[in-house]
Amino acid sequence: MNNHNNSEVEAKNISRKRGSRRIDILQAMAQMLHSEQWQKITTAALAKKIGFSEAALYRHYRSKAEMLNGLIDFIDQSFIKVFKDIDANANHNSIIKLKLMVECLLVFSANNPGLTRVLTGEVLQNENQDLQKRMMKILLRIEEGWKIILREAVINKEIINEQNISIAPMLMSYVIGCWWRFSKSGFTILPNRYFDIHWKIILQSIK
Repeated sequence: MNNHNNSEVEAKNISRKRGSRRIDILQAMAQMLHSEQWQKITTAALAKKIGFSEAALYRHYRSKAEMLNGLIDFIDQSFIKVFKDIDANANHNSIIKLKLMVECLLVFSANNPGLTRVLTGEVLQNENQDLQKRMMKILLRIEEGWKIILREAVINKEIINEQNISIAPMLMSYVIGCWWRFSKSGFTILPNRYFDIHWKIILQSIK
C-alpha cells in the first residue's frame, strides 16, 4: 500500500482519557472477539481475562451491552477523525478522497479483527437492538458522506455521469462484504487484499 498512514487506526491507540481501567476492559473484549470462542464471551470470562472480579468489572461498565457500545464509540470516533483528515487534504481531489475513505474502512478491519465482528454486527445480534441500529446509522452516515463527495466529483468534472452518485451504496456493500469475508475466513482473507485491483475496476465503471 502507498501512503496509507491516515487510514491505519489500531485498537491499541484507543484514547485513555476515559480511564485506563475502562480502556483495558474494551481492549480485552476486542481481543476476545478475535478468538474462535468469541460467542462465549461473558462478563465472567472477561473479568477473568483482565484479572478483575465481576463486581469490579461492573463498577466500570454496567453491562456487556455498555461495553459493546464503548467499542462502537471507538470505531465511530476513529472513522470521524481519519475521514476529517482525508477531507482536509487540499492535495486530494474528490475521487482520491473517496478511495482513501473506502480503504480506511478495510484497513481498520484488517488491523482490528475483533472489531470486525462489531462492524458486521455479528456480535450485536443477540444484544440490545439499539446497538445494531447505532452501528447501521454510522455506516449510513458514511455512505451519505460519500454521496456528497461524488456530487463534488461531478461538479469538478472528475466523473461525467451524475447517476454515478448512486455508486455510494454499492461501495458500502463492497466494504461490508470484505468485512464478512475476513470474519468468516477466520481472519485469513484480509479485507484490503485486492483493493487496488478492485478500485481500478470501480473507477472504470464511473468515469
